[in-house]
Amino acid sequence: MKTQTIKTTLSIFLILLSTYAFAQGPQLPYFHKASTELSWASCYINSEKGLKQKIGFFPIINEKTNCPIGLENYSKDINIDKALVYISVNLDGKLDHKQCQDIKDKIVMVYDYKHDGRDMSLVARMLEEKIKYAIDNKAAGMVIISSKNATPLYTVDLIKELPVIAITDKTAITIFERAGIDYREITKKKKENKTSIITEIPVSLQLKIDGKFTCIETAKFKYKYLQDSFTEAEMNQQVSINAQSVDFILRLFKELEFKWSKENIYYFNNYDSKIFYTGYWGIGFSCDQGVYNVFFNKEASYNLSVHENTHSLLRKNSLSFSSFFDEGIARYAEAMAANKELNRKKIIELIGNKKLRPLEEMLSYNIGSDPEETEIGYPASGSFVEFLIEKYGMKIILRLDKKATDPITKKELVNLENEWLTWLNGNI
Repeated sequence: MKTQTIKTTLSIFLILLSTYAFAQGPQLPYFHKASTELSWASCYINSEKGLKQKIGFFPIINEKTNCPIGLENYSKDINIDKALVYISVNLDGKLDHKQCQDIKDKIVMVYDYKHDGRDMSLVARMLEEKIKYAIDNKAAGMVIISSKNATPLYTVDLIKELPVIAITDKTAITIFERAGIDYREITKKKKENKTSIITEIPVSLQLKIDGKFTCIETAKFKYKYLQDSFTEAEMNQQVSINAQSVDFILRLFKELEFKWSKENIYYFNNYDSKIFYTGYWGIGFSCDQGVYNVFFNKEASYNLSVHENTHSLLRKNSLSFSSFFDEGIARYAEAMAANKELNRKKIIELIGNKKLRPLEEMLSYNIGSDPEETEIGYPASGSFVEFLIEKYGMKIILRLDKKATDPITKKELVNLENEWLTWLNGNI
C-alpha cells in the first residue's frame, strides 16, 4: 500500500478509529489496556511509597520520520523516569508562560477535552503548539489525556523531539488515585479558573521504548530493524528477496526506462509492532521516507517486496497516480511475479457474489482506507491495469500519471468497462 506523506496533506492530524475495524492488526484500545504486554515498550507509574503500576498507552507518531516522537528517526531508545505535573489546560487553552520553570525536567500532562465536531487542522495546530511549549521549556516528556475513554491516533510533524504519549482519561484517573489526588476536585478548579494551574503529582512516570534500530546497508537498500526481532539468517533472506524483487520490477517495466535509487526499508516482526511504531495498519506501506513491512515467510515476503518496491519505483521516477492506479500497478507487478491469476480470479469471485462495483465508482476509491473498498479495489485495480497494458502496451502507465501531457480520460476508461469484463471472462 502506498501512502501520501504529511508534506502533501496536513502537517498534523488526528484520526478517530472507531468507525470500522482494521483487518490487519489490533485497534488502538488494545494498546491502551494495562494487561497488554509489549516486548519493545512499557509504561509504569511509580509512587513515593515504592508501589509500581503498569498503564496502557500509545505513542504520538512523528510524520516527519514515521516513528514515535522522541525516537529521532529510529536512532535512539526512550528510557525516562520523571516526576509528573498536570497542567489544567485543554488542547485549545492558553498556557501561562510564567509557570514554565515548573515543568523543567518533568513530564507534563494536558487534557484533550473532546474529539467530535472540531476542525481537525485546528486540533492539529493546538497539539503541536503544546508539544513545542514542552520542548522549549525543557520538559522531559508529555502525556496527552484523551476524553471519554477515546483512543485517537495523534500524529505530529516536528523537527525537535521529546517523548510524547497518549493515555485515556480512565488511565489518568488511575494515576491521580494512585497519587491520592481527587481528580474531580482538579476538574472543578479547572472550570473555575481561567488561567492554567500546575498540579504536582507525587508519582513518577517510567517510560521505555526500544527505538535504536540496527542498520544494514546494501547497494539498493538501507535496512532498519530491532536487532532482537530477527536472526541474522532472516535478515539476510530479506536482503536477498528485496534485491530479487527490484531486479524483477526493473525488467518488468524495462520499456519505461525506470531508474532505482537506494531506499530505506524498515522491518517489524508482527502487526502489533508495525502499528505501534508507525501508526499504520496492514502488512506494508511505501512513502517518501521509505518502505515499512511486516516480516513473513519467504513467499509472502517476496510478494510484498514486489508490491511495495513497485510503489517506490514509481515514486522515484516522479510518477503520481490516483489510489486506484497506484495500487493497480503494484498489484499488477505482484501478480506478474507470483501468480498471474491473482487478480482475475478474485474479480470473477466478486462478480459471482455480486460485490463488484461499477468501474466509474471504483476509479475514485481510496484503497487502504476503507475495508470494503480495499477488498474490491486491490484485485479490480490490478486486473484493470493488466487489461490496459495488454490492450495499449506498457507505456499506457505514463498516460495514467496525474501529470501526463496526454492523459487517458476518465470517460475513456469508463467506456472500456465492458471490454475489460469480457477480457476477464476470456482469460480465466
